[in-house]
Amino acid sequence: MDIGRSREAQWAERALTRFRDDLLMLRPWWPLLIPVLLWLGWHTYRRERAAVLRRRARRTG
Repeated sequence: MDIGRSREAQWAERALTRFRDDLLMLRPWWPLLIPVLLWLGWHTYRRERAAVLRRRARRTG
């Protein structure tokens, strides 16, 4: 245990290390996951943007 660091800093370091390790474990799936996540993000953005524009059009007109 590192005496000079707070518990929060130690916890954050462990969390980042675990996140990195989990991400690397999924590396064989990256060719599938990255396009799916990009598509999902774009699709969600477009749907939310359309909803905002519809609400704005109803308010103004």
